[in-house]
Amino acid sequence: MKKTLLGLFLGLSVMSMAANSNNVNVGVDVSGDLNINANVIAPLEIVEEQAMEFGNIVLGDKADSTTPGKMKVTGAPGNSVTVSFPATTTISRAGVDGSTATVNLESSTNGVAQTLDDEGHLTEVINGTIAKGQTTKTGKHTGTVTVSVRYN
Repeated sequence: MKKTLLGLFLGLSVMSMAANSNNVNVGVDVSGDLNINANVIAPLEIVEEQAMEFGNIVLGDKADSTTPGKMKVTGAPGNSVTVSFPATTTISRAGVDGSTATVNLESSTNGVAQTLDDEGHLTEVINGTIAKGQTTKTGKHTGTVTVSVRYN
């Protein structure tokens, strides 16, 4: 009877180990799928739509832009973008030393997320101010400012 019990015990042990090895998947590769999605959108473009103009300024006087500068942004419709530019830039009279003047730049949407319209357009309006005492030489003064845009 001891042999029968021992045989029965060994048989059950082997069957139990075989059943457990099937559940563990030892040495067997298991796989699953990863979904990959991409929404390819139009690249952003930004171009000057209208130059900022100050018109005639009396030497040394404060001046506000008479015509704001406008930058046109084009991209993927309905997407969020941020337009940004520095708080100041300079203008100067070409070839004349000491003719620079600081222009303070302002827009309520500078650095703020905005949404492109249904056609993928947005116009950034930028106003400027020249403080009293900034203009020190007469003549035509010019300058530029870099305006950037990025998708959010």
